Amino acid sequence: MPFKTATELGLTEPQYCGLVKTLVALEKERLWPDFDICFNMEHWGGECGTSCCIGGSAEALGALPHGSLSDAAFQLSRYGLRDDLQNLFYPYHCKDAWDATQKQAAVVLRHYLTTGKENWKMAMETPK
Repeated sequence: MPFKTATELGLTEPQYCGLVKTLVALEKERLWPDFDICFNMEHWGGECGTSCCIGGSAEALGALPHGSLSDAAFQLSRYGLRDDLQNLFYPYHCKDAWDATQKQAAVVLRHYLTTGKENWKMAMETPK
């Protein structure tokens, strides 16, 4: 199933590109191979070697060439995110999702990019 477009998902192009780049890296289980950064749904992070979740990774990978996050800025509005992104980035409704592996995060992100909806329950049924 093809991905929805940035417009269909209500995202800016840098946000969309960041999510797609994050998906590719998660599916390869090589999110941050050249840095001392790990995947962790409990931390937005990414700064100075800290852990990163889907949103933090997408924000970092979707940054403009000169490093500005102004157009990719999920973080700057993360406390006012739409419900679809809030549920994707902060899965309070699925307590096990906080322990998601890169493989499980890839499942939920691929589902979001193709349907516009997250499904953490389905993703967490994916073997680690």
